[in-house]
Amino acid sequence: MQTSLIEPIREPIIIPPTIIVPKFVPPGRRRCPRAVGDLAGNVKLKNINDAVASTISPSTSSSTYVVISEMTLTFTTKGNKVILLFESAITMTTTGTQLSGNIALFKDGSQLSPDYLVTITQTGSENLVFTISVGFIDNPTAASHTYDDGFESGVGAPTVVAFGTARRFQAVELG
Repeated sequence: MQTSLIEPIREPIIIPPTIIVPKFVPPGRRRCPRAVGDLAGNVKLKNINDAVASTISPSTSSSTYVVISEMTLTFTTKGNKVILLFESAITMTTTGTQLSGNIALFKDGSQLSPDYLVTITQTGSENLVFTISVGFIDNPTAASHTYDDGFESGVGAPTVVAFGTARRFQAVELG
């Protein structure tokens, strides 16, 4: 008799996939009170604040910071981090060739961000308009805070202009 080293063919074993369905927990009865996301994993945003411009082309030639018109937000935080977003069309008016100004964010009257330098090199008296965007994350205490955007004149002593009404300031508490 001959012995075969080949095993007989067996039927494959099919194991169905296991599907885990999370138990529905109604809002307000979540198991994790510190959850910062929804069921899809998105971060929950709290205290969404928005300042929109209405004054046309506010300007300054001051060498110290001046609050940009309508770019102030006051709200009460719960002590979570706050993301601050500012965007504006900027121009500088004078006949110099190298002009600069600064933009900064403030909280409760004190400068919060570093100076964001804005420079223009021009050959004549043309008015160049460009967009600046600033983002900053603050870690405030749980209290009412006032945030605002300021600008100041710099090299060449230009008049710094937040052009038209193309500016916006947003603050969103995270978590």
